[in-house]
Amino acid sequence: MATALPVDICLSIFSYLSVEDIWNVRLSCKLFAEITHLRSLWQDLLRTHIHAQDIPLPSLPSSHHHHHYNYGTLDSLNARELEQLTTRALQLRRNWCSPTPTATTRRTLRVHNSRIVELKFISHASGRHRYLVSLSLSNKRGLREWELSCWDLQALSLLNQSKGDGTDNDDDDDDDDDDEKIVLTCVARRTFVGLNGFAFNSNCENSDVVVAMQTSCIEMIGLDVDADKDPSDRFTTLAMYPTRRNHRIQHLSGQYIVDMDRNDNTFIWSTENPDCEMELRMFDNDFDVRNEPVRDVLIMMDRFVLVNRSKDLFLYALPPPPPPQDQGAGGAGGDRFVSGRRALLPVAEHTWAWAVDSMCLSPQIFEMVTRTGKPAPINILLRFGSYLPWVRVRVPPLSLRFSFTFIDALYFICHTLLQPINLLHYYALEPNPTYEPMHAVTANNLPYGFPPQLKRTIAAPVLLFSTTHMALGPYGTAMWIDNHTEEGYFGGVEGEQGQQGQGGQRVGSVLCPVFLDRGEGEEEEGWVGELDGDDGDGDGDGEGEDGEEWVVDEVTPMSSLSTMAMSVFVAQQGDGWCKLAMDEEEGRIAVGSVDGRILVLDYV
Repeated sequence: MATALPVDICLSIFSYLSVEDIWNVRLSCKLFAEITHLRSLWQDLLRTHIHAQDIPLPSLPSSHHHHHYNYGTLDSLNARELEQLTTRALQLRRNWCSPTPTATTRRTLRVHNSRIVELKFISHASGRHRYLVSLSLSNKRGLREWELSCWDLQALSLLNQSKGDGTDNDDDDDDDDDDEKIVLTCVARRTFVGLNGFAFNSNCENSDVVVAMQTSCIEMIGLDVDADKDPSDRFTTLAMYPTRRNHRIQHLSGQYIVDMDRNDNTFIWSTENPDCEMELRMFDNDFDVRNEPVRDVLIMMDRFVLVNRSKDLFLYALPPPPPPQDQGAGGAGGDRFVSGRRALLPVAEHTWAWAVDSMCLSPQIFEMVTRTGKPAPINILLRFGSYLPWVRVRVPPLSLRFSFTFIDALYFICHTLLQPINLLHYYALEPNPTYEPMHAVTANNLPYGFPPQLKRTIAAPVLLFSTTHMALGPYGTAMWIDNHTEEGYFGGVEGEQGQQGQGGQRVGSVLCPVFLDRGEGEEEEGWVGELDGDDGDGDGDGEGEDGEEWVVDEVTPMSSLSTMAMSVFVAQQGDGWCKLAMDEEEGRIAVGSVDGRILVLDYV
């Protein structure tokens, strides 16, 4: 009999079962019920089904822990909490990857008489991704006023638990009271006038700075929610730096700031040594070639800088810090910038086939890469401006000249009537297996393989004069705002403003992670599995070897994936959505509108 087996043998066998099978085994006899409640079993299941599959771990409910879970902090969880954590992760993955994900909580925040300019989920010492920071713009008495607001999202979880069923009842009177409670959870607020630029910190885990705001100087803004202060005083200035003439901040990552001047010359400098900077040049000259505007910047491991301009992608290598005995009081990070102004040339570059209208860059989390400390793959989501070659011709901005010419008119027509195209392109920069971290970065020793590899093409139509936005998650989720024109489109999709009509907006998503060779069997690069029972050939039951719908059950060439295989999270009949933020680890999205509304949706 199976019950005669030693406990350690049963644990080894059960570790290969799915979570649903574990629950069924638990009901068979008293001995198996005791074994399936052991902490060692759920630790193995968490490692097998979550960490090995690179699936995000959401936080436990409010009565438990609120922090980022890794192999170190998992030791503090008991068997019941490990089981609940594993179950929540699988439930989130199944819901997140379904064709029409179902929101467990749906709330609306409001910044009255304002337009949402930016949204950002942030971490804090007291929790993980508990806050949503919004930047809104209003025009009061002819004066442009910017408001930075911080919303405590923990109230969403508490309110969801108090309701019990976790369903959405936005049309009920009781839910209006809930919305009012959520509005009151704005824990910090600060107003700026004369704002010239801003950049949210893309590396909040290693820095207390939330956002850098550029007015007459560059202010590094932090969040102090634990103090007994008025909300208007909880956004604190941690440091101030002088603004360089005609420079506008572009990117902030930890201690590094990237800014540009009016000629699109790009510079990087460190807050530990703000008097020194390095110019990120496109070519080895000073003036013969005009620079291109920057679309996005990514700083990796404090060693590499990836700059995507309108037509080209450049990889720069930051100079290594000096040996410890040569470091001054400024620290290793600041001592990289030692000669006032230096010029960095790209070690690798790639020219896109067409000009880029908008894009975003994001490194992908891999448990294998995290443990080894190697460079992580970089996902690239972009929308080209136009397939027409003359749209790539760049004309100096009208603000720098004194007349409006025929070229200006042609340029305006091309860039408004002919762009952007109705496709998104999902590229990946994969790590170079021959890269030697101990050696200098050169054209023969690159951390990434150039050029980027096209992984997927996604249909994402955009109507004339409509606003679109996109986001990339650390686990491979690409999300965007686009338009739909089908009549009765809302059938089966959660709607925002009624169920009928023509035209509107939707939030679409695909999960297209980059698979790395783990050293077991054949190489997995460039392949993806079907989700939710769609096995591609119709002869399977849609379940993977672990019995879960979300598990990859069959390997399919990437080129055979349809552009229609996407998830639609939410849709509306209007066209007011303008900004999108995603917290892939917590299963949460936020959509900002031109009228100051922020729609927050939870999916676990």
